This record gives sequence, structure tokens and C-alpha cells, in this order.
Amino acid sequence: MAWHIIEQEEKRGKNTFKVRCKRLKYFPIEKPTGTEFGRLGFLLFQVVVERDGGYRLRLKLNASQGLINPKWVIQHPDREDYQTVTIGEHKRRRDVPDVLSPKVKIPGEKEVLTLDEFETRTKKMLGETLAQEVITLLISRLPDQQKTAA
Repeated sequence: MAWHIIEQEEKRGKNTFKVRCKRLKYFPIEKPTGTEFGRLGFLLFQVVVERDGGYRLRLKLNASQGLINPKWVIQHPDREDYQTVTIGEHKRRRDVPDVLSPKVKIPGEKEVLTLDEFETRTKKMLGETLAQEVITLLISRLPDQQKTAA
């Protein structure tokens, strides 16, 4: 099974472009009335890679603390599963899925890493050439004065 980079849409003004490394500018805020979006005040870039089986990873570069110490994030996909109900008493107490209730969205795991850890993890998962391409894509989007710090 091979991994490949998925193109994403990025808007600049009224134009929409297909890019391999997208700058994220907004984040969702869940409210009882619906979902609203808040604006990010820092640089956050994302590359989405997909395996042939359909498993998607979001690889991100978070430069919120300035570019002296950027954070590299591997975000696994969200999944849906049934809520659990606790039954039994004392030692026989256990959690079982409640198949009659609607499924709940469980957020994917986020791993926050340094550049060295990120590089070794992505090389293990994606292979050396694709991992190096992802890192190059993420660093290339940084402003020039910040590339030397990363």
C-alpha cells in the first residue's frame, strides 16, 4: 500500500487554488446554535497524505510560538463509534457499546513532536522520499526569515 499527497483547495481573495500544502486560517467552534469559525492568529500549515486503503493523516506545522521552536503535529483521522454503557457491579462491572444510541464522533489522536521526532516517525510511516517531500513542503511555506529557525 502506497501513500500519496492529496491536493487541497486554498482561497486567496476570490480565487481558489489547488495546493499540496495548505495554510489553515480558521478553526471550528462547536456551539449549541451550530458551528462557527474563529480566526487563527498564527501560522499553521497542513499536508494531507492518504494510503491506498483510504486512511488519511494530516501532517501539520504549527508556528504559534514563533518560528524559533515550531511544533510538528501528526493528526490521525476521527472515527465514529457507539456510546458505551457501564453495566454490572463490583468486579463484574464493564463497559459495553450501546448499539441503540446514535454513533458519536471520537476525535483522532494528535501527536505533537519536534522536527527530529517528526522526521523519524514520518520516515517509518511514509517512506524516506515522501517524508522528506512533506517536510520540504511544510518548510517552504514559511516566510523567509523563519526558514532558518526551523
